[in-house]
Amino acid sequence: MTPTFHDHFSSQSSLYAAARPTYPPQMLRWFAEQAPSRGRCWDAATGSGQVARSIAAHFDEVYASDASAQQLE
Repeated sequence: MTPTFHDHFSSQSSLYAAARPTYPPQMLRWFAEQAPSRGRCWDAATGSGQVARSIAAHFDEVYASDASAQQLE
């Protein structure tokens, strides 16, 4: 049986992007330091991609994915 994705975010993407908190650079640097290497990073369920864009300074490549196409827009 394949699980069904219930997209609860697409209809509210602009509100989600506007209300999402920002993260301090120190926290993202610490996060990057925990990774076994700095080659690639995957931001699963990236939402608006805010963290993926910010963490890109610490990795060679960042892949971001989200089940909601509207969130990715």
